[in-house]
Amino acid sequence: MAALRARLGVFLLLFISPARAYGGTAPIPARTPPASGIPPWEAPAPRLCRIEPRPIVIDPGHGGDDLGAVAYGRYEKDIALAVARKLRDRLQALGLAPVRLTRDSDDFVPLDGRVRETSAWDGALFVSLHANQVFRSSLHGVTVYAFGHGPGRSDRNHRRHRKAPPLPAPPAEQVRASDGLAAALARGLRRERFQVEQPERAQYYVLKNPRTPSVLVEMGYLSNPVEAQLLSDPDYQDRLAAALARSLAEHLARYAAQRGGPAIGKAQAPAAAGLELQEL
Repeated sequence: MAALRARLGVFLLLFISPARAYGGTAPIPARTPPASGIPPWEAPAPRLCRIEPRPIVIDPGHGGDDLGAVAYGRYEKDIALAVARKLRDRLQALGLAPVRLTRDSDDFVPLDGRVRETSAWDGALFVSLHANQVFRSSLHGVTVYAFGHGPGRSDRNHRRHRKAPPLPAPPAEQVRASDGLAAALARGLRRERFQVEQPERAQYYVLKNPRTPSVLVEMGYLSNPVEAQLLSDPDYQDRLAAALARSLAEHLARYAAQRGGPAIGKAQAPAAAGLELQEL
């Protein structure tokens, strides 16, 4: 009888408090309200309760009246959109559909709108694409950012986006997952002969998504005349998109293997990505 009562107690605990039973992490601190329309982070549901794939979200920076960096007659917004479209096509060719773009035309999408859309789509990963511009024209190469306190200009406030509602820091689990994603992209790009520094930390708004591991990729420097020409070259954009796609695919496959899931092939990738990444 005592054993029966003990089993009944465990059953009631699981039924009444599923988040506690599955080891949920504390939610976003209440002192900073989340941006309007962006749902707060919650502990993920058990993996067997979810079988549909979650999309990879690609975010072409800027757009519309927001030109981004401008140098040598080239606009950051145009380069970001061109590479994002190529990256989407590459990912779909690898079987990693669905892929969603936060914008697929020359339209401006506010920062909170990009985060809100990603949360509404229940994105598995978020990659924001940009091009850099600094005073030193000699600087060149790719930089990958994950959320955190970083030095210098990486933590500056973007004046044109001050109207975005406040968004608190993402939960620790998402920060760790974003760190892993940033490291994977940097490693994959180096293997493809791109110059990439160690991943850096920044508090960019789009890196604060409370539900999705997120990174921001500065694909090069428009302030460098040689790199500006490369970034606007369709062949170079193809090479960059292919390297990013392979790096993302390998990142997903690595997590699937670590979790004991199936290898991610062309037919298996969507389901594998959806099942594995919800546990990051």
